[in-house]
Order: sequence, then C-alpha cells, then structure tokens
Amino acid sequence: MFDPAFVRDPHPTYARLRETAPVCATVTPNGMRVWLVTRYTDVRAGLADPRLSKDVVAARDILGDGGDEGKALLALPPSIAVNLLSMDAPEHARLRKIATAAFPTRRVRQLRPRVTEIVDSLLTSVAGRDRIDLVTEIARPLPILLMCELLGLPVADADRLRGWTETLVSMSTRSVAEYGAAGHALHDYLTGVIADRRVSRGDDLVSDLLDEDLSEPDLVSLLAVMVIGGFETTANLVGTALLALFDHPGQLALLRENPSLLPNAVEELVRFDGPVHMGTFRYTREDVDFGVTTVPAGEVVMLSLLSANRDERQFADADRLDLSRVVGSHLGFGHGVHYCLGAALARVECEEMLGALISRFPSMRLAVPPDEIPWQFTLLTRGVDRLPVVLS
Repeated sequence: MFDPAFVRDPHPTYARLRETAPVCATVTPNGMRVWLVTRYTDVRAGLADPRLSKDVVAARDILGDGGDEGKALLALPPSIAVNLLSMDAPEHARLRKIATAAFPTRRVRQLRPRVTEIVDSLLTSVAGRDRIDLVTEIARPLPILLMCELLGLPVADADRLRGWTETLVSMSTRSVAEYGAAGHALHDYLTGVIADRRVSRGDDLVSDLLDEDLSEPDLVSLLAVMVIGGFETTANLVGTALLALFDHPGQLALLRENPSLLPNAVEELVRFDGPVHMGTFRYTREDVDFGVTTVPAGEVVMLSLLSANRDERQFADADRLDLSRVVGSHLGFGHGVHYCLGAALARVECEEMLGALISRFPSMRLAVPPDEIPWQFTLLTRGVDRLPVVLS
C-alpha cells in the first residue's frame, strides 16, 4: 500500500481488502503501525464510536511509539495539535457549538453570491487562453481567497498559509522537523492575527469569535482547523471532481444538459472520489470488535472513507459514476459528532465552480492523457496536483 500505483488508483486494492481483510494491520510510510478499516458498515460505526478516541493528549504514549507520524504530531504546539479533529467530548462538543454558532448554515447560504463573484473573476482571468492548469489557477485559489476574506486575512499572506497547511496535511511525506516548523509558524501567525483584532475589530470570523468564551489556545486551534480544512480539502474536491467528469464524458454531457443536477452531482462526486482519503487518527480506549476482528486497546485505527464509499454492500455498482444516483449516505464528509464543519461551504464552492466552468467553456477538455495527471497524496488526503486543460 501507499506506493505510486496505489496513489493513482487505490480502489482495486481497497476492493480486495474489503473482501479478504476488511480490518487489517498495516504500516504507514513513516513506520506507524495502524489498523485499517475498509468496509462501509465498519467505517460508519467507527466514525461514531466513542471507544475510538481522538484525544491526542491521552494518546501521547501510543503516538510516541508510532514512527515519524506519531513524533510529528507530538512536535506541534498544543494549540495546533489539540483541535476539533483531535479531541473528545465534552471539550469537543463545547468548541464545536461555538464554531457552528459563528458559522451557521444561513451564513454559508449568504456567501453563495460572493463565491459566484470570485469564480467569475477567476474564470475571466483565464478567458481567451488556450490552455490552463485548472488546479493551480482555479481550484486552489477559490477556497484560499474565500477563506482569507472570511477570516479577514491579507490575500498577500495566502502563499505562506497554503505552504504551512500543505505541510500539515502531508505528515507521511515530510520530516518531523518540517512538520513541527509549519505548526509553530501557523501558530505564531494566528496569534498575531488575534492580537491585531483585539486592538481593531473587523467584519470577519476572527472578530466574531473574540466575543465567545474562548481561551487563546482554543481560539488559535479553531482558526487553524478552518484554515487547514478550508484550503487543501476543498481544492482537492474541485480538482478531483473535474477529472472524474473528464473521465466520464457521458456524465459530463448529462450535467451540461441538466445543470439542476449540480447539487446531487457534487454528492456523487464526493462519494466517487472524495478529497479525504482517511479519517484522522483514532485510538482504541478498549478492545473494539469490527465484525470478526478485534482491535485491542491502545491501538491506532484509520477508517478509510474512500474505501467505504465504493463498498458494493452499500452502493450498487459502486465503481460507476452516476450523477443521478441518490447518495445521501456517503461518508465523504465523515459521520457523527466529527462530521466536517465546512461541508456546506465546500458544497457551495464545488457547485459554483463546476457550474460556471461547464457553462463558460463547453468545449473544455483534458490537455494530456489521464495517466499523465500527477496526484498529491497524504495519509489523510488525496487529490489531483495539476490538471492541464484546453479551454476551447
């Protein structure tokens, strides 16, 4: 596992594992022993099972023995390491309630016109050119520009922020020193932003969160999750969705003819090849049974969302992209109390981007063969690194 062939197309390997070893012990590229869970029912149950802890503090001893991945997590400043993705109740429930109140669904709906404007500006900037890279010029800038605007961060800082976040989701391909340095740099940056807002409030989420009952570490950790989640995963979602459509011209034509399918199409595209490859690390508080396999207490568990969403037991003809499929039960955004906080915004961004591209560039097509498309892969995320296309 985790070799270049797996990165390009992990689905055949996962199909074999679901049949022959749905819960198996494996080793990550940097030496962490983990239990990999691949069937839909087991993954969904695991995402909501309180016996699978996400408390990074309580798991220090396990992480210390977990190869470079474990050491990398321990190298982070506490306010970056301990966040919504790495804590259990009751602290998780308290922070999530505050984050949800600061960024409710109605605020996302209000953002759609602004997302449309940003998309239109990005597409106007490339109009008239024959060939572009959809990932670097369109898919990545959209979430970065939007998140900078939401948090009141200078767009000039976007490259630095993206560099840090890219490192922090790439622990399997970066050194412990690089990982720790990125975490400390992001911590120092966000601490500076908070200090500035305490002096001069603005119309942004940072200023809104200053009115909540949050300690400084809590505030830094919430902002870090928003930045990390808002940059990389949304860009991966848009890029991979576009490649899937190019690989399935009949479905692309269907979407062009029926733009009302866009909301459902995004759900199917997330199911088919979502941007989050694995759920974040979990640790067994006690022995946990997955079917006939028992994972002992004190072990690291990784739940494969990508595999679960191709499980034939849950989705008929799961390897077929079908934009008309009713697919509300996919796990692309997680499940349970850790369900993705930014899912609604990611949906809006993907809908607006796909709709605008299909409408504005009806002859758009890949500029290179599909097997020449490079992929970006970490233990947690997977996405297209570049996507060269001909616009007309």
